[in-house]
Amino acid sequence: HWDSVSESDNILTRLVDLHLAGELDFEPDVACWTTVIRGWMRLAKSRKSAAERAERLMERMIVLQDDGKITVEADAVVYFSVLNAHVYAGSIADAVRIFDTMNYLWKQGDEEMKPTFKTYKNLIEGWVKSDEENSMERAEIMLDKVTELYDEDVSDMYKSMIFGFSKAGNPAKADSYLRLMIEKGVAPDSFCFDKVIDSYTSLDDPRAIKFVYAAFELMEKCQKRGIMKANERVYTSLIRAIAKERKTGMAAKAQTILRRMQQLSDAGNNAVKPRIFTYNAVLKACANTVMFDDGEKAKAFDTAIRIFNELRSSDERPDHVTYSNLLKCSHLLPEGPKRDNLVKATFAKCAKDDMVNDFFIRDMEEYASEELRRELL
Repeated sequence: HWDSVSESDNILTRLVDLHLAGELDFEPDVACWTTVIRGWMRLAKSRKSAAERAERLMERMIVLQDDGKITVEADAVVYFSVLNAHVYAGSIADAVRIFDTMNYLWKQGDEEMKPTFKTYKNLIEGWVKSDEENSMERAEIMLDKVTELYDEDVSDMYKSMIFGFSKAGNPAKADSYLRLMIEKGVAPDSFCFDKVIDSYTSLDDPRAIKFVYAAFELMEKCQKRGIMKANERVYTSLIRAIAKERKTGMAAKAQTILRRMQQLSDAGNNAVKPRIFTYNAVLKACANTVMFDDGEKAKAFDTAIRIFNELRSSDERPDHVTYSNLLKCSHLLPEGPKRDNLVKATFAKCAKDDMVNDFFIRDMEEYASEELRRELL
């Protein structure tokens, strides 16, 4: 596509040059300029330099018109296209520069340059995806402005804010937007809850789990009200949070969530059907029980074996993470033949399924006894 847009750019340039030299009795109209600029705009999603090409073309158009050499003007569509090109390219500062120019022209009396709802929406998306300092604060300012100027559906923007603050490591702010959505009657989806839960889980703070549970309870209420249906990912994120909590009973809690997923799936919500990631998360919760007393470890071990057998009889296929977690679960058993037999069986099953890789070997070296390492590796 780059070659075709580049060739279109070259053709436009030749036509303009011929017109300027008096060798062409017509000049390319605004549609010609816009077509090429929008071509560069679409390419900006994959190549940043395409946005620069779009702006370079617009600048030439403006200079030639200011000098009286052509009659066509860069209209709002041209400016919007260049602005969007910079957003797509991740050049948010350049996009804001174009936005500021449009704002200035609008305030000077050019009504068609008034930023549209879509312009604000695209800029918010740009700030959300940006890694610049204070990018989310800038996104909030834009959101406040757009809600002040337009009576439009901003539900997608709320979702963007949830994603952005989650990415920025600010789950409390993401959580506040989730609750604001619900308060305003905007139905959230699994993506919203998953991002909030995952962001809280990523914090190195043992107090975060209570906010995870609060978000999950809110999600369950939304499901009961019929305003959303959760998917597998958000439940799996909750199980991962439980596994990270490292408290007694977490294996049982993880299994309870799995059973809830199976119940909802059987009731017709196929999106919540447990996947391999879910089973692996339950096994991880079991493995993390190794720090507790023998009674707790025994219960977690029984849960791990039960869940692994369920996985084997399901439509899902174990992967190297499954077998690594099962290796870790071997340390729920006291040292001796039973533990060694589990390690041997796990290694054999992993090899049979062609899942032995560097990560599994690393875990074998850590969790297998020295004798078994010599024998198996």
